[in-house]
Amino acid sequence: MNGHIPGELLSALVDGEVATSEVRVVREHVAGCPDCALALRELESVRNLVSGLPRLKAPEGLVASAIRPVPITSHRRRWVAATAAAAAAVISLAGLVTPAEEAQEPPVEALMTRHVGVDAGTQSSGEVLFAVTVGR
Repeated sequence: MNGHIPGELLSALVDGEVATSEVRVVREHVAGCPDCALALRELESVRNLVSGLPRLKAPEGLVASAIRPVPITSHRRRWVAATAAAAAAVISLAGLVTPAEEAQEPPVEALMTRHVGVDAGTQSSGEVLFAVTVGR
């Protein structure tokens, strides 16, 4: 593996969320990379500290109050409608004012040169052979 292991992948490793096929590759990299090894130890330390904290019970009614719909007043309804109308007007004006871009041809030749290889040859019988490789 080139470079360092991304922090998200190290965190997933600590949480046991990495696919079995990737665990070996990540562990091998960490064994030879002091920076990644330090980052992994720090994440494991944080996980151990957090897992040692006591579990707290949420106060009664917390979930119910969090998911309870908020009544919309007529004042709020007017404010939302006015904001939506203003946003629509700005978007419409932006579409009228913005100059149209000239159509550009995609750089097909450059992409083909960079990503596709074609090899040609002939057999002794004179038959022409082609080989196309993609993703060089």
